[in-house]
Amino acid sequence: MRKLIPLLFLLITTSTTFAQKVNSFIPTRLENNPTVLNKSAEGDTVFFFDGNYFLFGEDSEDGDDFDFINVDFDEQIPAASDTYDSDWMFFYSTDADDFNPGDLSQDSAFYFAAVSWFADAQGNTIAEMADNWFAMGPITVPNQGAELSWYYKSVGQWIDGYDVYVTTSGMEPYLDVDPGVTPTLYQKEEEYPCTNPNDTIWNRYSASINDWAGERVYVTFHHTSTDKEMICLDNVAVIETNDMNISENFANLIISPNPSNGVFTITSNTPDIQTIEVVNILGEIIDIRSVNGSINETFDLTSLNSGMYFVRSSNGSTESTQRIIIK
Repeated sequence: MRKLIPLLFLLITTSTTFAQKVNSFIPTRLENNPTVLNKSAEGDTVFFFDGNYFLFGEDSEDGDDFDFINVDFDEQIPAASDTYDSDWMFFYSTDADDFNPGDLSQDSAFYFAAVSWFADAQGNTIAEMADNWFAMGPITVPNQGAELSWYYKSVGQWIDGYDVYVTTSGMEPYLDVDPGVTPTLYQKEEEYPCTNPNDTIWNRYSASINDWAGERVYVTFHHTSTDKEMICLDNVAVIETNDMNISENFANLIISPNPSNGVFTITSNTPDIQTIEVVNILGEIIDIRSVNGSINETFDLTSLNSGMYFVRSSNGSTESTQRIIIK
């Protein structure tokens, strides 16, 4: 029942043909399992999963015993494409509707997805419930508490539902995580037809996990839908605090407005600042500027993905980091 895909990095392009349900995108299917990346997540990010790579905070030791499971209990035949599996699949796409959303250079364009539209051996659609599990951990929640966030969308008018769980005992389905017994952190109901257009585009969802402060936890996504289509998830993150100042703000930077729509101004009267960088959660530089003395710089990130970014300022020997939110 459990399917653990070998750690390969082969790409196969999947074409998708639908009858009444039409999938407009043709993503590139990854045959590999996601893997831990030997790189730290930026800022106060405790954990980050972009659909292909797992990253941990700079001082975290969670990567030493971290694991994940991808389990399919329905074992049905996907109706959408004979190249699909019925468990969670991993994709790469350069379609603007698929990566989350905006500038390809700043978003990995990886995501993971599962289907709930099934067929019998003769190709006839059947109404069976998907039962797909993707779980990961352990992840250490800081003593100050944290927020769990992720991105979600469904396809077309057939909205797939799912549950999110946080547990401490483990991540074994129907043992450590038992639907109807284990409390849900978040629940999304399946629906047809779609009544909320936001369900068909990438949007960020989040929930506090402060109740598990100081504990090591497992995060589980359980996909349960009947005769819908496809659920897509991306950018699962655990963020330490809601304080915009992640480290001491020696530069006395003022970022306004924050949150913003992507256009914001950074000001400071501190005389010895040399550089200002805006970076994403992976630490990739989006914008870097050399400055000399007082600062009054306007940035325009409206072409990028909504979400969390970081502003790093440096005087050559000291660096500080502040968080900025783009809506």
